[in-house]
Amino acid sequence: MPVPLDLVCRCFFVTESEITELVTEKNFTSIGEVTEACSAGGGCGSCRPDIAQIISTITGKEVDPFSD
Repeated sequence: MPVPLDLVCRCFFVTESEITELVTEKNFTSIGEVTEACSAGGGCGSCRPDIAQIISTITGKEVDPFSD
């Protein structure tokens, strides 16, 4: 299976598109909410800065990648 170009979370195979859709539709403002919904950020944690950036871009608010 090819790796999607917008893959963010390798532990749980979650894409930027999926995270963007969750944040937009559910009005998520934290990494914890994203992790609860799709597990992204709940494994090794290396994707947390990317998830924080996605949330920040959508909401216009800074998100700390190391807090839930």
